[in-house]
Amino acid sequence: MSRKKNNRISLEKHRQEYKQNQAAIDRALLRNAELERIMEQEENFEIVSIVRKYEVPWDQLELLMQGLLPNSKAPFLNPEDHSNNEEETKNDSEQT
Repeated sequence: MSRKKNNRISLEKHRQEYKQNQAAIDRALLRNAELERIMEQEENFEIVSIVRKYEVPWDQLELLMQGLLPNSKAPFLNPEDHSNNEEETKNDSEQT
């Protein structure tokens, strides 16, 4: 065989392998996208399960989540505010 013909055969084999590899990559990317969706759904189920277990009202859950954000000023996470609220509750109880 001539060198030119060998090169064409080699080139065609490499093109076929490239196409096969690309098809495998495409399948893997599609599967990963599907797995991401499934994992997100399972995480959401976990979150809802925890919220229901502790009977957290939605409005308080929202406050809690906001309080976990960086630079949050959520009063329920500040110990000083919490102690003041306890004193107010105690004073309210004593007045009734």
